Amino acid sequence: MHKLHAATKQFTRIPGKGLVSITGVLIFLATCGQFSVIASSCPCDGGRLVSWWSGDGDATDKIGGHNGTLGGNTTFVTGVAGQAFRFDGDGDGIAIGNPAELQLQDFSIAAWVRRASPSQVSNASSFGEILGYGFGGYVLGFLPDGRLFLSKHGIDFVGSNGAITDTEWHQVAVTKTGASVEFYIDGQLDSSVSYSTSFDFFTDIDIGAVLPDFEASFFGNIDELQVYDFALTGSDISFLHQNPGARVPDKPSCISELQNTQDQIQRLTDAFRTKFNSPGFTVIGATAPAQVESLVSAILKLNYGQQQAIFFNLGGTNAPH
Repeated sequence: MHKLHAATKQFTRIPGKGLVSITGVLIFLATCGQFSVIASSCPCDGGRLVSWWSGDGDATDKIGGHNGTLGGNTTFVTGVAGQAFRFDGDGDGIAIGNPAELQLQDFSIAAWVRRASPSQVSNASSFGEILGYGFGGYVLGFLPDGRLFLSKHGIDFVGSNGAITDTEWHQVAVTKTGASVEFYIDGQLDSSVSYSTSFDFFTDIDIGAVLPDFEASFFGNIDELQVYDFALTGSDISFLHQNPGARVPDKPSCISELQNTQDQIQRLTDAFRTKFNSPGFTVIGATAPAQVESLVSAILKLNYGQQQAIFFNLGGTNAPH
């Protein structure tokens, strides 16, 4: 197996078993940095919007089908985009259940929120919840002083530096990747903190409160609540702030990139076989024939523009190379 460096037009051998007959060609984004597409360090592991509750007159999840059930006196008001959820801060909330897709260790939660009081985040608790599980699960909410927090319910938490203490609409977001947590307020990074906890998912998840019985019900409004299964970038969150009611596109994975280019892969494979008319052809180091260099460079330019490399998956009989 060999890697073509587009800038230098040179091939670098990737250690393998010397398989020489071409049975397929796999195109990878070069930033993965290695042949394996399932390596955890690969930056194109993919990610998607898992759930999106817009609050437009019901608790429908526009993406994942994790529809909620309104509890207490939860109603609707005018939001930043259409309608929004209204909670009175005492026994209100929206029950979602415990879908597997929301049982995440790494994630992003983004929403628009508006406090109903500058002095209270709840009428029944010191805390006002935006989205959260019961004991052991993750919770995003407000501390009594208006700062945001991310917690493992009942165990530990980390908080933002900035606080929201007025009754205007604000965009808030939190991202968690590994032991890194970032809080955002109104599209701007507020703070980055270390948080190495691991969440458990023995209970259901609620919007505007937590189990049991819609505890710590938020006193205010929530709109355009979104959960992603990857960490949004600062640019992503700024985009959401500038475009209320929008979403961040899903991140393609290396594997989905391959699935989306099956016709190009087949054409490239056929081109190799036609060009050299031999199932036993192999590329050897930097001495690869100019025709191969030209062919793969053209395919590289066609499919990935300025990407750095193409990888070849060579399969067949064992032979030295």
